[in-house]
Amino acid sequence: MCIRDSPTEDKRKDLLDFILDYNEKNKDDQLSDDEIIDTFITLFRAGMGTTGQLLGLSVYYLWKYPEYVARIMDEATRNGINFDNITIDDLNSLKFLEAFLKEVLRWGTPMIQIMPRKAIATHQLADITILKGTIVS
Repeated sequence: MCIRDSPTEDKRKDLLDFILDYNEKNKDDQLSDDEIIDTFITLFRAGMGTTGQLLGLSVYYLWKYPEYVARIMDEATRNGINFDNITIDDLNSLKFLEAFLKEVLRWGTPMIQIMPRKAIATHQLADITILKGTIVS
């Protein structure tokens, strides 16, 4: 099986093109086709999980705190957003919405599930003791 029969020169390169170019230039240190496919499956699933978690938690927090819905809608109205044709520039102009989404990710980060951390020493934070070896997220 061959992922790409010949290099493409007429389009913008994506991650797969960079990996395949690397493989062509480094014959002794290549990723196999299976490793490339596994990497893309992992990236796809990780992206889906993060996006799904962000959307799910955003809906939850907007339901729990309806005043944020009002603030986001007010910001969109003040910025003259056309709700029938929202562009990336429109989204980039919504600073409160951006801050809201970043806060949702801060409170409900999917990374704690992916990369748990272990305390390498005992720490004292105010009246909280974190013992060496404790898994922290």
